[in-house]
Amino acid sequence: MLKNNPVTLSLSQAEDPVLLASDWLVHSGIQDTSGNPKLNGGVSAWYDLKTKSYTFLYPEITGYAVNFLLFFQLILKDLIYQERARLAADWLIRVREETYGLIPNRVYHEVLHQPYYNSWVFTFDQWMIISGFCSLFEFTRDQVYLKTAEELAKLLIEKTFKSDGSMHPVFNLKTGQGEAANNKWSRQSGSFHAKALLGLSQLHKLTKEKEYLFRASQLARYALLNQEENGRFITQMNEKSTHLHPHLYSLEGLLSFGILQDDEKLIQACEKGLEWILNAEREDGTIYSFFKGGRFAPYERSDVLAQTLRIGAVLLERSEHIQKFKSKLQALKRKLLSYQVKTGMHAGGFFYGQEQNGTIDYHLNAWVTMFAAQALWLFERPQQNGSNYAFRFFV
Repeated sequence: MLKNNPVTLSLSQAEDPVLLASDWLVHSGIQDTSGNPKLNGGVSAWYDLKTKSYTFLYPEITGYAVNFLLFFQLILKDLIYQERARLAADWLIRVREETYGLIPNRVYHEVLHQPYYNSWVFTFDQWMIISGFCSLFEFTRDQVYLKTAEELAKLLIEKTFKSDGSMHPVFNLKTGQGEAANNKWSRQSGSFHAKALLGLSQLHKLTKEKEYLFRASQLARYALLNQEENGRFITQMNEKSTHLHPHLYSLEGLLSFGILQDDEKLIQACEKGLEWILNAEREDGTIYSFFKGGRFAPYERSDVLAQTLRIGAVLLERSEHIQKFKSKLQALKRKLLSYQVKTGMHAGGFFYGQEQNGTIDYHLNAWVTMFAAQALWLFERPQQNGSNYAFRFFV
């Protein structure tokens, strides 16, 4: 277990849920600052309140953290955020595996642990990391980050992209081939891979290489094939069900690319995808996270709440159609804030919520806290959404 490093907050921070969340992510111990080169800079998936310990270091979430920390560097002008972003990115570079240079799914604090698909890496995770590297290069101009992003991207394009624009969900390190188990949304090709459009767009902007834009356009077209007329993205193909977490990944990627390319078709698809969620929102702001067999299962996850609010914040300033849902978004904000810890050593962190079987996890979750802080900032400060600001360091 890592030690906590609580700090004294100013009055303004203590009263602002966004700043409280950003402080938790820097000072709670969720990012390892032990000095151990195997761990130093990595971000844990969550803090378990029952065991009082941090779980495995999560490269995907560490990639998110690079963008999150740069987002708050711009906001707060405190160099600790840029320093921590570098720490995270440098850790990701150090843990690349030897054969292909890809980044493993998990790194554990302790030697004893249960294996987790050790011969696989998830392609989605790699693209989230690529986005972080591109953002850090944009911020620092340090060529090592762009070079690493390009190495990862070119391998993934060669080995995991398919002719229809989709990508294999996993890359097998033993066979050197892309694969799909298809037994879970994250282990099949799907529209959620559209969030890779963030990294592809960044690479095209930074290098001017046309292939990145070509692949991005292909991927966007493929993702739209998975959207129903009512706006719902099917995320589990064999049962035609929808998990709202990857549904929202689809919206995040498509909306960022749609705004960048001024593509009204993509933007309208995202409006429909958001409207499908908001039409099902309950009066108190509750949004259920799983849709199967024509109905929602009554289980809620706070990452879904945060992702919905964030997409709502971006579209609210661009879409007259979405403006009619403003009161629903206000209720959603209140519901999201109910998941945040307000006092104590872990003030600022956000609880995760329920699993698909209804189990409640007593976790203060790193990616939820990042999503929530960014969503709340953008929703409360709509002027920050101009000039594609919302997607510059998107988590």
